[in-house]
Amino acid sequence: MFVVEMRDYSELRDVTPHLDRSVCWKDTNGDGIYDKMTVYAEDLPWPTGVICYDGGIFVAATPDILYFKDTDGDGKADIAKVVFTGYGAGKDRLNVSGARELLALGTRQSHPRPDRANGGIVKRPDAADNTALSFARPRLQFQSKLYDLRAENGGGQYG
Repeated sequence: MFVVEMRDYSELRDVTPHLDRSVCWKDTNGDGIYDKMTVYAEDLPWPTGVICYDGGIFVAATPDILYFKDTDGDGKADIAKVVFTGYGAGKDRLNVSGARELLALGTRQSHPRPDRANGGIVKRPDAADNTALSFARPRLQFQSKLYDLRAENGGGQYG
């Protein structure tokens, strides 16, 4: 089970190193109780969502959605990749209710309520600037395998 731990204050997202992290819990003896915890990824800026994909995890950590994967079996991610960036960028303070909180594969990703949205100009870091999308209100959808990002109509909180 992967968990993101928000142990910093949102106002400190630009102060490094961050205390926030993702951890992996395991049941090592099959009794149904998680008994071993490993820090999977550290120094995350205000993580608010996590979902498993392709042997790793996507983590929503403003201003980014990151992908982490452990390829050598030691329980710690050795691949760390920024998949999308720009959520809430340029704002001095973010609204916790407006953070990217829901990640779900194969579904539309709800952006928070319009009055609380942190917004941003979001794009893949390796893509041209003209591919960036403004997220003041819309829902977004990303195809995880292709790292494709699209805006969709809507604006309800929590999907």
